[in-house]
Amino acid sequence: MYPSCAALRRVEFQNHVRWGPHAPPMTDAPSPPDPDATVVGLVGIGHHDAPLAVRERFARPLAEFLPALASLVGPRGPGEAVVVSTCNRTELYYTRREDGGDDPRRWFLRLSGLEESDPARTVLYDRRGPEAVRHLVRVASGLDSMLLGEGQILGQIKDAYATADRAGLVGPELHRLFQHAFLHAKRIRHTTGLGTHAASLAALAARLPRRIFPTYGELTAIVIGGGETGTLVARYLREEGVGRLLLTSRSLPRAQELAQHYGGHAVPLADLAPHLVMADVLVSATDAGRTLVTAADVLAAHARRRHRPILLIDLSIPRTIEAEVADLPDVFLYGLEQVAGIAEDNHARRLAAARAAEEAVDDAVAEFALARSRLLATPLIHGLRREADATRARTLAQAERLLAAGRDPRDVLRYLADTLTARLLHAPTARLREAGEHHDRALLEAAQRLLAPRPDGTDTEEP
Repeated sequence: MYPSCAALRRVEFQNHVRWGPHAPPMTDAPSPPDPDATVVGLVGIGHHDAPLAVRERFARPLAEFLPALASLVGPRGPGEAVVVSTCNRTELYYTRREDGGDDPRRWFLRLSGLEESDPARTVLYDRRGPEAVRHLVRVASGLDSMLLGEGQILGQIKDAYATADRAGLVGPELHRLFQHAFLHAKRIRHTTGLGTHAASLAALAARLPRRIFPTYGELTAIVIGGGETGTLVARYLREEGVGRLLLTSRSLPRAQELAQHYGGHAVPLADLAPHLVMADVLVSATDAGRTLVTAADVLAAHARRRHRPILLIDLSIPRTIEAEVADLPDVFLYGLEQVAGIAEDNHARRLAAARAAEEAVDDAVAEFALARSRLLATPLIHGLRREADATRARTLAQAERLLAAGRDPRDVLRYLADTLTARLLHAPTARLREAGEHHDRALLEAAQRLLAPRPDGTDTEEP
């Protein structure tokens, strides 16, 4: 693609010209869509700049964002929109016209039900163009996670995209962006080893009891949550050899399904408090959005346990275990940030993989920018080919009629070659003459670059 051909595209191809010996007058036609007029961006809040207490004000299940998101889309809002909401971040990916629309930070605060003057505004980030592409690829690859290289985030982003797509909020721009990110995130994790050396919050949570209890075999563990993280915690606890596993969720059938799969027992969420007395370990990984375990609940259970230690791990956002639980004797409470801060043996290997992954991210950003730029020429190329095909078909049909009438095949071949050449060159030749008459040097120079054969002859296609 030659950038200096812009003048040629504007003048030569802005009209649909039917090439032939008697071309009709040029008429105005709409210009092809310009991807550069549409901005792809994101606005959000994440663990680098905002503590958990601030992040949890924005977190909620994806389905709860949809009504507000649908109301935002419009002339003054985003043209397309996807919300990603995890324990580490809440982000709005959007498209907007370059020359219009409100401040995306305002959209984000409205989406989260907050006032525009809310202090959280100061920790929001807004990235556009290549930086938005870079951010999404890094996040999807696990490079921006609390636990470097963790793999759950890619599935969470795919779920977020699918939710927005089903709601009719995804158009061609975000479709291209997210599919590009999915492809490169998978490739980066595989080729750099970032995924091989990764650790997830669920895996770390399942290993935490080692710090307090000598063995797993005699432990009873309760897992709250039937989503991806809760399921992984249950799986890893079983792999570690936990003695008894209780599972609870807002959906009792889901808890029963997990209990059957991992050899545990399902407990209705409403009956959680009475079962706390049995729990040596409790892991909460749910988007319930409210407190499920209070300090009073734990205190009562602790007294009946004869003060045997209890480990509680809260992977939920918003938090579902009261912070005051940490003040109780022989009770150990770990939150997201404490779990993420635990050192991993393979940290050095993950750092090495991350350096290679960052280089791959650069390649992914450049590839997306190039593909997006090519979209400008695509409608023109398709139109050009349609016109050439139509001319070829019309000329071929005339030659076939001459053969059917008994004309000498050699004369028909000459007619076919001469007529096809004349018809294909008629319109561009006429436009170049007009450019010369009007001293339109920009068009002539662009035509020279576009039409002149390359010195190495690579433009010539041999039969």
